[in-house]
Amino acid sequence: MKTNKAICSPDFYENVGFNTIRTWLGEHCLCSLNEGYFHELEPLSSKVEIEESQSFSDELLASFQRNSPVPLETIPDITEIFSILDIAGSQLNADHFQELYQILNCSSRIKQALKKNDFPIWHSNSRNLINSSAAVSAIEKVFDAAFQMKFDASAELKRLSRAIVTMEGKIKDTMVKLMTRARSENWLQGDQVVWRNGRSMLPLKVSQKRKIKGIVQDQSATGQTAYIEPMEIIELNNYLAELEFERVEEENRILRELTAYFRPMAGQIKESFYILQLLDRHFTIAKLAHELKAIRPELNDAGKILLEKAANPLFILAGKDVVSLDLKLNNDQILLLSGPNAGGKTVVLKSLGLYAIMAQCGMYIPAKKAQLPLFTQ
Repeated sequence: MKTNKAICSPDFYENVGFNTIRTWLGEHCLCSLNEGYFHELEPLSSKVEIEESQSFSDELLASFQRNSPVPLETIPDITEIFSILDIAGSQLNADHFQELYQILNCSSRIKQALKKNDFPIWHSNSRNLINSSAAVSAIEKVFDAAFQMKFDASAELKRLSRAIVTMEGKIKDTMVKLMTRARSENWLQGDQVVWRNGRSMLPLKVSQKRKIKGIVQDQSATGQTAYIEPMEIIELNNYLAELEFERVEEENRILRELTAYFRPMAGQIKESFYILQLLDRHFTIAKLAHELKAIRPELNDAGKILLEKAANPLFILAGKDVVSLDLKLNNDQILLLSGPNAGGKTVVLKSLGLYAIMAQCGMYIPAKKAQLPLFTQ
């Protein structure tokens, strides 16, 4: 939707309550990028553009009315992914792949749901949505359901993972033996093995720190405890550190390889993301229309206003009692409202202003019938 800032002032949006509508849309959209879009939403001045926008929303509103809305879910902002994919040799991280996985699954579901009979316009405009089970499987091969890298994501990672488990077991067994001896000799200042900088150590009394051959790696703040890395496990700890370093290197290699797999798809993924983002905009507008039990207003160039049983949407959203409005004007230059104070005159004027803005943003009006003129200034 294009904007036309000359139609009305920002103060007018606040006065008639349009900012409340903007906020509702921003809070109920599923794509975080659309929160900003709805916050800045302004009316269009082209009847053709407005009706085109309405047509996109019409199909989605109809799906709500059939109690079978499209299965749209949270759409993460993956714009950072595109800039990374542009750099040769770069790699996406686990969070990126989780977001990409969401987009791939969402794209596939939506493409399958937008059947031509029910969504002819969206069916045509969603042909380029990516639908690749192979791409989904590529991510599932590397990550588990919690998006932790699987220990067997590659044969080498599987070997390293098993070697680390084995080495940790050796270190634990050795430390248990040393711990048992130190406890029997009353050398200990604590009752369990301590880890410092990824290395296992014994907490010995400072006065007994030379009872076990090793390196003093740390000391407690009180000066009463010395943390000793026994000579017997220094080599084991060093080997464990090497294995863990190799595992990190292998994990990074897997991430680079998986990133390279998706690099040729960047264009299609980007197009799919923007289609889903656009779908979410109209889906949110349709959701509001369904919430308000609203209808598509007819726009005219004759200055005609016709409202039958129109309700102020702000009252509906707030759960307040609503007095419906009936109004008919045929290109009249003046609207004269009379009545006692607190009789609803201001509400009528604000409602008219809100209807006009909403209609020219491609939104719907809670009324039995609604015809409004196209305002260009």
